[in-house]
Amino acid sequence: MNFDAYRPVSRSVFWPVLLIGVGVVWLLSALGVTDLPSGLALLRGWPILLVAIGLDLIFGHRSTALSAMIAVAAILACVGLSTPNAASRSATGVLRDEHFSAPLEGTRRAQVHLDLGSAHARVHALSGGTQLLEAQIHDDRRIKFQDRGGETRRLSLSHARNLGPVQFDFFSDQGENRWDVGLSRAVPLELTLDSGSGSVTLDLEAVQLDRLRVDSGSGSVDARLPGNRAYRVELDGGSGQARLRTAAGAELDFRGDLGSGGLRLDLGQGSRGRIEVDMGSGMTEINTSGNPALRLELEDGGSGRLDLPAGLERVSGDPDEKEGAWETPGFAQARERLTVVIDLGSGGLRIR
Repeated sequence: MNFDAYRPVSRSVFWPVLLIGVGVVWLLSALGVTDLPSGLALLRGWPILLVAIGLDLIFGHRSTALSAMIAVAAILACVGLSTPNAASRSATGVLRDEHFSAPLEGTRRAQVHLDLGSAHARVHALSGGTQLLEAQIHDDRRIKFQDRGGETRRLSLSHARNLGPVQFDFFSDQGENRWDVGLSRAVPLELTLDSGSGSVTLDLEAVQLDRLRVDSGSGSVDARLPGNRAYRVELDGGSGQARLRTAAGAELDFRGDLGSGGLRLDLGQGSRGRIEVDMGSGMTEINTSGNPALRLELEDGGSGRLDLPAGLERVSGDPDEKEGAWETPGFAQARERLTVVIDLGSGGLRIR
């Protein structure tokens, strides 16, 4: 006779104990009785809960006490990982303010790199003439600031590597993270921006911009760029919308590699240069001022729709195909010339 068939099976109490424990911690935190983390903070330890659920499925049915111990251990582990201490509070989801500055001193040119993460950011020209960079940052992670070089300064602001308690950012709220960065208008500048889901506003009309590189994610980018100077702009777009506006007289060398997001370029009076865009599924709109001489080169017609200004004449390519080149009459002799090179993709192109 198989007596194992009559052996009683213990009932797991993992879920009741887990829910009661989380509820108690959440209630004590809400009432301000303890410094324990909130229920949302506990959820940052969700990988531990997955491990605990797996252990309960394997061992919980063998012993009621064992299933309760697994639940209690999971709660304690989440509390330990989610509770910040004084040395690492900024690295565990608690917002704090930090200020960074760099004096102009003998700087002749500067290279600035801002790794924003998911923060919202505003970058603008400083009004004073003594500082190369002034940054006020409101973020839930520690910021690493580097300042290297002499006459050519290399500055960078980025999130520091977390050396405190382990943090899982799946449930963290990045929406409140904000960076305000001011840059000197006294020296030529190369600016590199890495952004994620936060919106980015660039007011760079008064900056001596030589080069701007933006690697964006799902957040929007809105940039005002200088006039009466030559500079290069490189945009690696994601799903967010990008709008760039140049002041009058800009000589723009633009390179854009877009994803599903749209692009709008508003060129100031008398602006000229070369624009190359590898489009994705979003709409690209180029608005000119002053009717510059225009050349359009369509390298890959894709499936997108073309909306071109009147007066363009085809100068190369099969008239039955999208691919080819168009010019306004007298393009080669004009002083203000704009060349647009497009890989159309599935998005639409509008030039005005």
